[in-house]
Amino acid sequence: MKTHLKHLFASMFAAASVLSGAAQGIDTAPEGYTLRWSDEFNSPTLNEAIWNIEVNGNGGGNQELQYYRRENVSMGVDPTTGENCLVLTARRENFSGRSFTSGRVTSQNKAAFKHGIIQARIKFPNTANGLWPAYWMMGNDMNRYGWPRCGEMDIVELGHANGIANGTQNRYFGGTLHYGPNATNEGHQYISQEYLAPEDNPITGNDYHIITVEWDNNNLYMYYDLQSYTAANKRKARYFSLAVPYEDGEYSVGHYFQKPFFFLFNLAVGGTYPSIFDPAGITVLPNAGDEAKMYIDWVRVYQKDDDADAQYTYVDENGDTITNIEEEPEPEPGPDTETPLSSFATKALDENGQTTFDFDDVSDVVLISTSQGVTGHFQAAGANVIDLNVNDQNRNLYIWENTYVPTVRTNGVNSFGWEEGYTRYNVATVGWSGLGFNIADEDLSMVDDTYWLHFAMRGTDQDVHTSHEVYLADAKFIIGNSNGSLASLGDFPRDGEWYYFDIPLSALEQFYTPVLGNNPAQFNNNIISFLSGGLVDAELCYDNIFLYKSKSKEIPTYTDTETTVGKYGYKSLDESGSPVFSFDGVTDVVPLVLSQDTWESLTAGGTYGDDSLVKAESDNSEQAGRNNFFIWGDPQTMGVKQVTDTPNSFGRIPYGGFPAYTSMTDGITWNGAGWASIAGQGMTPEPKDLSMIDDTYRLHFSVRSDAAVSHIPVMIRLGGTTADATIVLGKYASLPIIGDFPRDGEWYSFDIPVSELKKYGQLWSNAPANGGLEAYTDYALCIYTDKTFYNNSYFSIDNVFFYKTDDETPDVDPLGEYTTKSLDDSGNSYFDLADKEYILIATNGSVTGQMQAIDPNCIIADYRDGVGGSHFYNWGDGNTYTPGEQSQTVPDSFGGDEGWIDLVTNGGWTGAGFITDNGADLSALETGDWYLHFSMRGIDQCSHQITLGAAKFTIGSTIFGEGAPVLGNYARDGEWYSFDIPYQVLKSLTTDVFPSSHGGISKYTDNIMTLMSGGGFGDEIQIDNIFLFRNKTSLDSEDVWNDESTEPAEEVILGIYDMMGRQVSSMDEPGIYIVRTNQGSRKVLIR
Repeated sequence: MKTHLKHLFASMFAAASVLSGAAQGIDTAPEGYTLRWSDEFNSPTLNEAIWNIEVNGNGGGNQELQYYRRENVSMGVDPTTGENCLVLTARRENFSGRSFTSGRVTSQNKAAFKHGIIQARIKFPNTANGLWPAYWMMGNDMNRYGWPRCGEMDIVELGHANGIANGTQNRYFGGTLHYGPNATNEGHQYISQEYLAPEDNPITGNDYHIITVEWDNNNLYMYYDLQSYTAANKRKARYFSLAVPYEDGEYSVGHYFQKPFFFLFNLAVGGTYPSIFDPAGITVLPNAGDEAKMYIDWVRVYQKDDDADAQYTYVDENGDTITNIEEEPEPEPGPDTETPLSSFATKALDENGQTTFDFDDVSDVVLISTSQGVTGHFQAAGANVIDLNVNDQNRNLYIWENTYVPTVRTNGVNSFGWEEGYTRYNVATVGWSGLGFNIADEDLSMVDDTYWLHFAMRGTDQDVHTSHEVYLADAKFIIGNSNGSLASLGDFPRDGEWYYFDIPLSALEQFYTPVLGNNPAQFNNNIISFLSGGLVDAELCYDNIFLYKSKSKEIPTYTDTETTVGKYGYKSLDESGSPVFSFDGVTDVVPLVLSQDTWESLTAGGTYGDDSLVKAESDNSEQAGRNNFFIWGDPQTMGVKQVTDTPNSFGRIPYGGFPAYTSMTDGITWNGAGWASIAGQGMTPEPKDLSMIDDTYRLHFSVRSDAAVSHIPVMIRLGGTTADATIVLGKYASLPIIGDFPRDGEWYSFDIPVSELKKYGQLWSNAPANGGLEAYTDYALCIYTDKTFYNNSYFSIDNVFFYKTDDETPDVDPLGEYTTKSLDDSGNSYFDLADKEYILIATNGSVTGQMQAIDPNCIIADYRDGVGGSHFYNWGDGNTYTPGEQSQTVPDSFGGDEGWIDLVTNGGWTGAGFITDNGADLSALETGDWYLHFSMRGIDQCSHQITLGAAKFTIGSTIFGEGAPVLGNYARDGEWYSFDIPYQVLKSLTTDVFPSSHGGISKYTDNIMTLMSGGGFGDEIQIDNIFLFRNKTSLDSEDVWNDESTEPAEEVILGIYDMMGRQVSSMDEPGIYIVRTNQGSRKVLIR
C-alpha cells in the first residue's frame, strides 16, 4: 500500500465488459489444489492468534488522515446480506490529533504463505472521495529487512486520484508490486497495472467480489471475479500479470516474490493514493460520525499438491503452529576467548550439560518467564512459588511496535539443559528495539532487597557483539558495553552457550529505589524489559526469568578496588588519615567551594591575615558571600543528603557532615546543580573575581562515592554552558573522560593544570554577558551526573579551588604532546616505517609502497578511497568543502612529491568522511598499542574536529565543540606537523569508539574517520597520510602477524630532534625532544 513519486508504470487498462453485473466469481480451486488454510470470519470475535489489530496514527508512511483503533475492527453481520464478516469501519471523529478513525489487521508472523491460489471475498465501500480500501500482502521478513526489501503485493487498492479525476472511482483499481534493496528513489522499484471494472460490475457498492491470486515459481496473476479456471475466463478476468521467476539480483523482481507473504486488510482515509491530505477533502464522510464499512467475508489459501516449493506457516484452532518452513540453523560461533564473564554471571551448564543452578537452595520464587520444567522443579523442591508467567490477560509479553523478529527454537536446549525450547529475537529495521513482560495489578510486596534477579542469556554474534539494556521495572543497566548513560553489569561470551545472571536487588537499588516502585502491592509496570539497539539483525536471546530468595547465599557488599584515577588523581588521605595535598609552596588560593574547616584555615577564620593563602578580594566561596548553591529544575533534578561521622577530603569531620548528591529519576532527562552569584534562598551574593586565573594555576577538587555497582559518572563544569571546560570522571559517559576514581567511600583528589582544562572547553565562556571575569555573577562551578539518571547513586565534591605554587609554571606545549614536526631540515621524515603493522585510511602510493617494501604483510587492513568498497565523501553532495589548490605545491608529509587531501570551507557547514560499504574490521585495535597517525599543514587559524569512529577531538587552539577536546595543534607556518595519538587516549573520549549500533568494531558501518572545519569562509584543511599503526614490539609473540619470532634488539639511538624537527646533539637543556631509535620514536621531557 506504499506509494511513491517515481512511477514505473506497466499500464494495462482492461475493458472487461464481458463480465455480467454483480458477478461473484468462482470460490473454489481447480483440481490438484488442496485448501491449506482459511478464515471464514464466522466467530463472534476476531482470532488474534492469527490476526494483529494495529493501533497507531502514524499515517502509514503515506500521509493518511486516520487513526487505527481496535474499536474500528469488529466481527459482525452484513445487514444487507446476512453474511458473517470481518468489518473495518472508517469514521469521521476526532481522536488523538486525527480527524478520522479506522481499522487495519495483519497476519504478520502468524499466517504467511508462498504460492497457491489465494482468494478473498470482499465488499468494498464507496470511496468518492477520499477512502482508500486495500487488500494486500507483504513479505513475512518485513521486520528483518524493512520495506521495500521485504516485497509488497498490493492486490486491490481503490480510491486513486486518477479515478477521482476521471469520475470512475467505483470501477478504477489496480495491482502493484513494490520491491528493491532500499527505500531511496533509486532503490525502490515497482510495477503497477491499472484496471477498469465493467460498468455493470463496479468494484464498490453493495456487491461482494472474489479477488483471486494465482502464484507459482514462474508467474503471479490477479483476477477480478474469475468465473472458472479455463484459459478463456482467466484472460477475461485477469487484471495483473507478471513473470516472477527467482533471480539473484537486488533489482530483479523475482528476488523478492519467492518467499512467504502475510495478509493485510485496511480502510485508509486520505493520503497519497487519493492525493487528499486535508480532512475537508474527504467528501465521502462529510459529517462528524459518518461511517463507511469494508466487509471481508472470508480469505482462503489453496496450494498445489505437487508444488514442492510451496510454503506455509499458520496457527491452527488448537494454538499450534503448523508449518513446513524449516528453522534457520543456529550459527556455530566457536569459542569466544575475548569476552570476560561478568562477576554477576555463571555458566549455566556444566561439562555434562547439567544445570549449575541449585533449586534446593531457593525458599521463595516469583516466576516471570519460566519453562514448565523449571516451574516444576521449583515446586518439587518445596519452594514457595508465585507464578506470574504470561497468561495473555493481565500478564503479557509485548514486542514493542514489532521491533524484534522472534524465531522459536521449539526443541532447543534451554539454560537448564532441557529440550524445552527458547526464542531468539533479531532486531527489525525500524532503528530501535524493545520488549517487555508487562504485569498489571499483581501483588509483589513480598519482594524485598533479600531477593535475587535471575535470567539467562546466550549469543552467537561475536562480530557485532550486541549490548542489551535490561530494566527491572525502572532499575536500568546494561549487559555488554555501556552506551554512555547506563552502567554495565558485565558481559558474557558470545559462544552459543548459556550464561545466567544472579543479581541481588540490593545492588539494583543503586539504579532506582524502591526497585519495584512505590506500590509493589499493586504492581502495574513492565517487570522486566530488554532493548538491543537499532542495528538490523542484532541478536537477543534470554531464558527463564525469575526473582528468588536463597536459603544460604549471603547478599554481598560491593566495593570498588580496581578503578585507577589517572595522571591527575590520587587518594586524598594517607593510611593515617592525613591529607596528601600539601599547601607547602602554595602562594595563592582562589576558592570556589570550601568546607567550613578548610575556609577557616585558609582565611585565618575570615580575617584574611597576612599569611592567609586566600585573599579577601579573591575569596569566591559561599562563606565569603560570593556563591550561592542551587539545585536546578522544578521539581528539583538532583537529591541531596548529609554524610555524617565521616572525614572530609582534608581528614577532618565537619560539623553536620558534608553533602552527597544524586540524580532524581522519574521524568528526568537532565539534571544539575551549581554555585553562582545569584540571589535566592535568602542570600544576595556579591560577584566573583576570576580574572586572575591563567595557565600558572591548577584546579584542585576532591570527590567521593560508594556507588560501586552503578559507578555513577561525575561531571564538573567550570561555567554553566556547554562551551565551558567539562571534567568527567567515570568509566562511561557521553563526553570525554579525563579520569576516574574508585567508588569505595574514600576521598580522591585531582590537581589539573588550567592549560589542560582549556583543552576541554573555555572557562566561564558567558562572562562578557554576566559582569565579566572581574565581577562574574553566573555559575562558576556546576555538577551533574552527565546523562545517567540513577536516584540512589550518591557522590560528594569537596574543597574546589584554584592554586599556584612558587615552583615553575606547569609545562605547556603549545602544539601538544602528540605533535611532531614531520620533516627535518633535510626534508626527511621523523617517522620510522619499520617493524610496524598498519590499518590504512588515506596514504599515498609512495608511503604505502615503502611500508610494503619493508614488510609485504604489514598492512592488516586497507580502507583507502577506491580500495574495495571504501570511499572518501565530501558531505552535502560534495559541496560542504571546495577543493583547495595547495596539494603538491610542497613535498608531502613524508618528503615525497605526492598529493594530499586539501579542502577549503565555503561559508556553510562542513564535513567529510571515510567509510566502507561492507563494514570495516578494526578488531585488531584491541591487541597491542595502537596510534592514530596523520599530518596537517596550513597558515590560517581554524580549529578542526576529527573523529575516529565515535571518538571526536579538536586539532587547533580552541575546542571545536562540546565533547571534542583539544589533542594538539600545528604551527600555522605552512610546514607539515604530524600527530601520533594513542588509541587508548581516543578510547577515553567516548564510552564505545565503534558502537555496536553501527556494527561494532568487527564490522563498523559508520564513518571510520571524519573531518569538520566549521562554517567559516576560506579556511583550509590540509591533511596527509592517515593511518593507524602499532609497533610489533607491543605485541605478545602469538599476536605478531608474521611468523618470525626473534628476540628484540638492543635499543640504539638513531637521532635526537627538537619539537621543530631539527636534529640536536644532546638533551642537556630543558625541553621536549623526539628520540628516534631502532625500535621507533618517542617523546622525552627534560626538566
